[in-house]
Amino acid sequence: MSGQPRSVQYMNFDQLSLADFTVYSSIPPHPFWDEVDKIVDFSFADELCAPLYSPNGRRPYPPSLKLKVHLVQRYYNISDREME
Repeated sequence: MSGQPRSVQYMNFDQLSLADFTVYSSIPPHPFWDEVDKIVDFSFADELCAPLYSPNGRRPYPPSLKLKVHLVQRYYNISDREME
């Protein structure tokens, strides 16, 4: 084993189930959030926060996902409880 720290592996949501695909494919485009998704690359949050996570244990949610949830929460003025 080398002295180099192992990289953090976040939960992966790339492969959708058939049920997820059916639901997501029926959602119409959103004029604001779809543009944000095209313009902003949120992966910087994953790289920036990687030293804060342990490579051991269960894979954590990606910080980029948490950032997106927080932005939606602020944009619509949704409380933590409502967001859950």
